[in-house]
Amino acid sequence: MSVRSIGAFLLCLVMTLAATHSANASDDTPSRQSLVALNNICVVVALTGAQAQAGFNESTFQTDVELKLRSAGLTVPNESSKCDAWLFVCIGALHKRPNERVAFRTDLLLQQNVLLARDPSSQVMGTTWFVGGVGTGDLEYIRKLIRDNTDQFFNAWLSPIRPS
Repeated sequence: MSVRSIGAFLLCLVMTLAATHSANASDDTPSRQSLVALNNICVVVALTGAQAQAGFNESTFQTDVELKLRSAGLTVPNESSKCDAWLFVCIGALHKRPNERVAFRTDLLLQQNVLLARDPSSQVMGTTWFVGGVGTGDLEYIRKLIRDNTDQFFNAWLSPIRPS
């Protein structure tokens, strides 16, 4: 596993733990309000080495998600400096062999710059939208679930909810 893959996986793990315990990190009204005016979204996919050996491929998931975002009208820049936000696709599965049914966890987390209410001059990266879950299935089922979750993100982005 490359250093980049390890870093992305660890980042997703930390964000997943944080998002799982955060009331605002879900697909609810405040989360949807945080998506207003987002246009340039970068996608980061994180898998473990064991999943790669079992046939999971970061670029397959990357392509699936980016294609859905682009077809929905969002821009997916090639340079991270041009991103308004980052959509992290985190997949953890107990996978040993290709095409077997496994237990898994998937998470889509949108991170963007946010201001702290107690100190508006402080800008930090925060998870503002989240969807994920656990289940069992094979690689194709997990790919479909990620595509469905990407549709859920797109629907949240299109939502008529606007800040008051």
